[in-house]
Amino acid sequence: MTVQGTHTVENNLQKVWEELEAARKMQDEWMNYGVDFVDLYVEDAGGDWLEKWGKCEEELELIKNKKADSEAVKPAIDLSSFQQTKLVGSTLNCPYYTSNYPDRPEESPAWQEVKYKRLSLLGAAIFGAVVTDYLYREYPELDPDAISTLKARLADSKKTAEFAQNLKLNELSWLVWNGKETDKSEYNISFLESFEALFAAIYLELDRDFCRGGNWLIEHLIAPTVSQHLDLTQPQPMAPENEVKRREILGADILDAIAIDYLYNRFPERNASQLTRWKNMLVAKEIFPKDFKTKLGSHYLELQSNFSRTRDWLVDNFIKSAVDELLEESDTQPEYLIDSANPESLPELVSRITDKKWKNEFVRVVSILQPADELLLLMQQKLDTMAAKDETLQQLLIWANHKSQLVQRNFKPVEIRAFYVALVCVLDLTLTRVLDPSLKFDRSKVRKFRNCLAKAGKNVELADVNESLKLAFDDVASILAGILALDIEPELKQLLAQFQTQMPDLQNWKKWRKDCGRCWLAKFKTAIGYNRNFCPQQKTLLKQYYYAHNLLVECLNSDNCQVTPAVRQKIEDKMLLLSVDLKLVHI
Repeated sequence: MTVQGTHTVENNLQKVWEELEAARKMQDEWMNYGVDFVDLYVEDAGGDWLEKWGKCEEELELIKNKKADSEAVKPAIDLSSFQQTKLVGSTLNCPYYTSNYPDRPEESPAWQEVKYKRLSLLGAAIFGAVVTDYLYREYPELDPDAISTLKARLADSKKTAEFAQNLKLNELSWLVWNGKETDKSEYNISFLESFEALFAAIYLELDRDFCRGGNWLIEHLIAPTVSQHLDLTQPQPMAPENEVKRREILGADILDAIAIDYLYNRFPERNASQLTRWKNMLVAKEIFPKDFKTKLGSHYLELQSNFSRTRDWLVDNFIKSAVDELLEESDTQPEYLIDSANPESLPELVSRITDKKWKNEFVRVVSILQPADELLLLMQQKLDTMAAKDETLQQLLIWANHKSQLVQRNFKPVEIRAFYVALVCVLDLTLTRVLDPSLKFDRSKVRKFRNCLAKAGKNVELADVNESLKLAFDDVASILAGILALDIEPELKQLLAQFQTQMPDLQNWKKWRKDCGRCWLAKFKTAIGYNRNFCPQQKTLLKQYYYAHNLLVECLNSDNCQVTPAVRQKIEDKMLLLSVDLKLVHI
């Protein structure tokens, strides 16, 4: 059960008083005129006006308590000058009390819950950054695992519920929701969410001052809690790579806090799930350079842990322009099928697996499913079905698996299969477009291919495959870098080097392709080892299959994806293999 926000207290109180006065006036008329007075006031004399009168008096008493709660929270949080009374109302009150006021939509239960969830999201992001910043600065020898453990303990719902009770917040009347009680776990989770919303209100009251808000949190919660876990804060010998990991953890939480803070303030009418989706879309756009979280942590420290300056730098250089681009793209984005991770909608979503317009929706849904096992398995099942129904894909997967078994290197088979499938689905088709003289000449595709060649030579390290399933080649440059770095196809690597020395400039490419393109294309196909010409329909199918495979890899490895170890292993073992019995499939 979730605590929901409420209306502005003063307006609601006035409304209740007006209704109560009207009811008391009716009582006086009753005493003077008897039962006949009803026709003067009520069209339906047999209606429920009397019951509403009694309910109105009950509501008055509860609203009075609510007003007292809004005032009581000031000394409870030790901020007597606190002015954000409307935000406090959104964090503590129950929407039940606004159910009779549809004429004020901004005070409706639905909109109050939106504001409450937004505050909770903002509070959680700033909370996480404050905790990590404190642990990093106060305990310079604290190893990354200890930081993660302490963060988990500080964010524990039971611990936060105890802290909220110490502030006497439990005496404020948010514990009765429409007369229903909750079990202990729901009670603690609700307290955690409410406290996060309340901390966001404090942060906004302090003009988004990270330092002042952080000091309040440190004094009241973080420092006392950390002092109870001295076993984790004892100095330990720390390897140099641990400092890099510490900065990565710091940078990750600072990035998350700044992104949510920016989106919260730029989009005041978007709900929490939409803000979270925007943040995930920023990550999906890959606007940040390699190892950016570590670099951001270092930059934050160089700015003397100044959150405001770091926020301005990050927004100006990365986030604002990326969000502007997302806004421009939003007109072409599809309507979202899933608003609350409804499992019944997953098959319909998976049916769009080859449509690039739905990429962000897949990433979003994966991030909200707990866990995302069913969606990921359905995505892999869709890939299996595509392969089982087409001989072109079957032959390619069989060939790639055979090639992977011949590689005498310490790589996972799935990583090598991905490499060889990429050679055919991406590189082979690209080479055909730019070298085959029988096809229409497209200068933009040639220019892009030449740029990829140059980029690959400078970014060989991008082809690192030492970590599981990082070998999801999604463009020509990454495939070319893989050829140069993996060194498992020396003939193809040597041919690429030779080609770069003999290829013409862009202006002469069309004439050169007519004279030499067919010869070079034959050489490349021989070096790739899968010398087959594809009809247009087969090319389309290969590209769709490979795009869907990369989408599955991206979802599986996204930061917010929760997948059980057994399902992850099952997907990795079956990826890019013919995992169905072809005899059972009607082709």
